[in-house]
Amino acid sequence: EGDSGSPAPLGVPGRGAGRGTGELKAAWVTDTVTDTVTETLTDTVTDAVSETRDDTADAVADSRTGQWREAMPLDELWEGEMEGVEVDGHKILLVNIDGEIRAYRNRCPHQAWELSDGDFDGENITCCRHLWTFNAESGQGVNPENCQLVGYPCSVVDGMIMVDVT
Repeated sequence: EGDSGSPAPLGVPGRGAGRGTGELKAAWVTDTVTDTVTETLTDTVTDAVSETRDDTADAVADSRTGQWREAMPLDELWEGEMEGVEVDGHKILLVNIDGEIRAYRNRCPHQAWELSDGDFDGENITCCRHLWTFNAESGQGVNPENCQLVGYPCSVVDGMIMVDVT
């Protein structure tokens, strides 16, 4: 019997007597501790994941509202054209490759001439000064091959070309 005079449930520490009581007590303690630790860890991990998701969503939202800037209306940049624009003090080269927009720093990596003064044949951008050539889709150097244009993320939102200049 337990302290209250009622029969003691098996396996409850301090209650019950007889052979195996120590084993039952140890099993009960192990199960109780395991359940408590599991519940605590589950709650902690769930809260941490939830907070991380919230923080990530806030960071993405902040980056889109804080860094993305209007560059120009899409209908002003026809397919096969490139145009130099200034966005938040940054000189940007916008390129329309078969309806896909790319944004690069409007400077040749060779001697910093504006690429918008050069040529775009629908596939490659060529600097007017020393004829360095770059693949318009990737910004990778074609001539010479060991160079790369600095690219910016861009997208089209409601007919406006948006560029992330940070």
